[in-house]
Amino acid sequence: PERRIETQLVASIVLVSSALATYFFKEAKKSAMNPALLSRFESSIFSNSSHGFGHLFLHWLGGPPPSIDFSLTFRGLGWVATLLAFWCGVLKVLVFSASPMIVVILAIVAIGLQELLCVPPELSFTYSQSIILLSIAVDQLMRPIESKDFTYMVGACLYLPLLALFVLECTTCYAFLAHMGGHAIYDSYLSIMPFVLYYIVHRHEEKLVGKE
Repeated sequence: PERRIETQLVASIVLVSSALATYFFKEAKKSAMNPALLSRFESSIFSNSSHGFGHLFLHWLGGPPPSIDFSLTFRGLGWVATLLAFWCGVLKVLVFSASPMIVVILAIVAIGLQELLCVPPELSFTYSQSIILLSIAVDQLMRPIESKDFTYMVGACLYLPLLALFVLECTTCYAFLAHMGGHAIYDSYLSIMPFVLYYIVHRHEEKLVGKE
């Protein structure tokens, strides 16, 4: 339990700090960002902040993610609101072309499906990753070919390291990953993704300008 609480705090601090840094970085560099890159930065701000505050709420609860509870209690409503904010933030990043209304609907579906399937708390991370992987795959496949530019390619490639973390956290967290920081490693990677994306895309665009 002590390790879980510490991990929740670390993950929260990392993600919220990243959201703040991403906002100020975006404001300073937005003139140098192409529309796709700017949109990803804007989505990451809400995604990482809602994700971070979700971990803070779990720290307040003092344990692992609870079961979904639709009772009119602070704990029940707070957890459902936390999940809704989390899924809206995550899906806005993953389902790049979706409107805000579609994102909210998808978030409600994700929460409802988790309750319908009676996913136990210990499998909530596995369930979340399944929805995330499915969302990434569907969005990537359904995009029109003209939108699949260099920014798209780099953004897709940056998800590849997460696949290894998905497997490690789902299968070896207590035996291996917990001793290295546990879920905080996963969230630390999420926190640096916008900046890595900017660096790679910006360097590529600078090289293209230099060749002209």
